[in-house]
Order: sequence, then C-alpha cells, then structure tokens
Amino acid sequence: MPRYDYLRKYASSDTWSPSISPETVELARTAINAIQNNHDVSATMLQSVISLTYHFNSLAELLGDPSLIQDCILYLYRRKRQGVQVFDDECGYLCFRILVLATNVLIISDYDNGAIWALLVSMDGERDTHGTLFKSVELLARHHNDPDLKQASDLDSQLTYEYVISKENALTLLDLLFKDREGFLRAWSETESPTLAGLLLVLRRRIHTISAPERWVHYVDIARRNYLATIEVANDPLPKFEEDIRNHPRIWYSGAPIAVDPEDARTQLSLLTTRMRSQSNIESSAIPYSVLATSLAMHVFPKPEQGFIPGVEDLFIPLLRESFWGFWNYLEVNSTTSPVAPDSLVNHAGILIIMANRMVSHVKNATCLVSSREIMQEVVDLGLIEIVSKSILLIDDYNGEKINGKSVPDITVGNIQIFQQFIDHYHLTLR
Repeated sequence: MPRYDYLRKYASSDTWSPSISPETVELARTAINAIQNNHDVSATMLQSVISLTYHFNSLAELLGDPSLIQDCILYLYRRKRQGVQVFDDECGYLCFRILVLATNVLIISDYDNGAIWALLVSMDGERDTHGTLFKSVELLARHHNDPDLKQASDLDSQLTYEYVISKENALTLLDLLFKDREGFLRAWSETESPTLAGLLLVLRRRIHTISAPERWVHYVDIARRNYLATIEVANDPLPKFEEDIRNHPRIWYSGAPIAVDPEDARTQLSLLTTRMRSQSNIESSAIPYSVLATSLAMHVFPKPEQGFIPGVEDLFIPLLRESFWGFWNYLEVNSTTSPVAPDSLVNHAGILIIMANRMVSHVKNATCLVSSREIMQEVVDLGLIEIVSKSILLIDDYNGEKINGKSVPDITVGNIQIFQQFIDHYHLTLR
C-alpha cells in the first residue's frame, strides 16, 4: 500500500467520524494505558481516543494529564529509532492527533474559562466538540500571540507552558516533526485534523527560552507548513516568517533543505497557489495572503540558493497568476480608501520580479513543458511593467521614511536593476 493511502480515511467527516458507542470510552482508556506503559497499540484503539471529542467529560478526564503528552512523544520517538517516521503509518498519525488533542484540552482547562468549559461539558454525548474545542483554542492562541506585549504577558501568566510540555520534550517533538515535515504537510493538508494553534503556541514559547536559531528555523518551517495546510485559518503570523528570514539570512540561505524532495516542493507550491486562490472578500485595510505569501515561494525548494528544481515547472504560471492578481486586487481595493503603503508596493514588486527571473532562468536551463517565452509573456500580460512604473512614481512622493534601514528610492533602484535582468531575458527570447 502506498505510504500515505491511509490519509484518505480521515479526509472528512464523511470518511471518518467519532464513535458514539459507550464502549468507546473503555477502549480509549485501554489505549491510553498502553501508550503510557509502552505496550502494543492498534489503530482501532487509537481511533477510540480521538473519538472522545464526542464524550467530552471522558475526554477531559483521560487527556487532562500532562504526562500523556510526554508518553505520546516517547512513543513517536521510539518508532523513529526503529526507522518509522511520525506520519509513515496510521498509528503514528493517530498518536500525534492524540498529542494535539491533549495539548488543546490542557490549554483550555489551564486557562480556566468557565463559559467555554460549561459549553463543552453541555455537549457531552450529544454533539461532537471537535469544532467548538478547536475554535476556542485558536481564539486563545490568537490572544497569546497579540502584538500588545502586556496583554500577551497577562495571558501567559494564566498558562504554564512547562506544565503542558517540558523544554526537553518540546525540542524532541520539534525534531520529530521537522524530520518528517513532508509527511506532516501531507497529513494536515489531506485530512480533517485538529488545529495546531495550541501546540504551536506552546512550542513557540518553549523554543524562545533557548539560544538556538536553527530550532527557530525548524519551528517556522512547521508553522509555515501548517499555514499552507489549514486554509481556513487566517491568524498565523506570516509576516514574522518574512521578518525572521531577513534577521537570519545566513541560516535561511545556508543551503539546508527546506523542501525534502521535488514531490514535497510540488505539494508546497500547489498548496500555496490554492490558498492564494481561496482568498476572497478582502477588507480594504488588509494585505491579502496572495501578497504576503509570494516570498514564501522562494523557500519551498531543497536548496534555496540554487533556485527551483526540475519537476515543478507546470506550477509556475498558475502561481504567477495568483500572485499578480492578488497584488492588483490589493492595489485596486486600497486605491478607493487610502494610498497603498510604499513598503508594500516596492517590497512586493521586487519579490514578483525576483520570482519571475528565477522561473525564467530555471526553464532556460531545463528540459520542460513550459518555455521561458511563455513565462515572460505571461508576466508581461499580468502587468509587471505597470507595477514597476508605479514603484518608480513613489520616488516623487518620498517623505524620507526608511523601510528596514533602506529608503524607498534605494529599494526602487534595486528593483529596477533586477527588472533590467528580466528585460535582458525578454530580449533574448525574441531573437
């Protein structure tokens, strides 16, 4: 059986749903005892544990012990030592889901929100608490990630991260996830899985307490993959990813693999394009995902400094279309309310030019179905020249403000130099 075929079972509520049988709770109790005592456990037993979302009182009782999270991590770690990755099979996937579920229960119970808890208890045996529980965790995580440091600190005082997961266990789990990041992306994008908002919140706080930039890069990679996989979640701190890339360029551009292989790169680019396409009803004050996410396309291939790899060329034009359409839509919406921020225009104009140049350079040196002429014509038709012109006009209105230490004219001049490379490529294709 192909490696990830088991994911089809958990694709939606139509393919798998929690068991409402009274025997489910006892089977779940047996499964948890097996995990804690390093006994053999079957997929059927593990399914009974994730079915506890229908039996919330038992869920709170059986998954409210922090030691269960550690036991799940140790279970996955032992499998890894035997050569089995987290998402190689159904048991690993289900054990990780149990870990996520236990983390969310602990966060909700530790936060001590009586109204949320009462609502969840009232649903016991009557309705599946899956959606209510995870929406509550996402809301709480959003407040904990609040840019207002005082508010975030006040909330942090109510949640003891060491109580949920120790620093050592957090690093072990992050290592397990990063080493199977391809499997994680497949699992979380192809199944109806629980939110990772709570677990990412805890991991983020634990990792910030150590001085290891490479661990932060691993965390960002997992968080970015979660961002690609969970289309309905719109509160992830994507700008922080870009900020970290700027702050730690030696790490990000060190040649360390970001995508595992061509198949992983294809999955990421496909999800990126899909998420851009799903963006709708953009508020005038919001920068759309398609604008923010464009730079992420530069970080989804095995060796960033070498550019794209063979096998992803057919995804170039769909990605370019969504990138340009999203940017033009942003400009159109904001033109009716307030001027577009110079940094948004010049920075993302530069990203679009760089991405187009890399795609053109790639197809010139590879045998593929898409030609450099097709890509360049598509980019011209999508309005790259007009975008560069708009960024040049900003020089006349420059007020002295600097963006990441550089002036708007300096950034624009840099963009023009990059654009000149595109023009040179374009002239060569016409010969």
